Amino acid sequence: MERNDILIKIQQIFVTIFDNNNILVTEDTSFDEIEEWSSLSHTLLIVDIEEVFGLELTQKEILAYPNIGAMIDNIIVRL
Repeated sequence: MERNDILIKIQQIFVTIFDNNNILVTEDTSFDEIEEWSSLSHTLLIVDIEEVFGLELTQKEILAYPNIGAMIDNIIVRL
């Protein structure tokens, strides 16, 4: 799967979770940049990302992501 394809899928997940068609996610986006971010939305995002990509992320991996690009790097390695 191409890097851009992964970003597009992550973008779709963010739009769905935050119910906001105007949300824009880039590789530089960090979680603290999203005003609606909460522990619930975080959990929902991780569950959806794991489901969409068919993998299981560890808490250590998730906490280490400084931005979406780092998450994509990890997804690529694990696919």
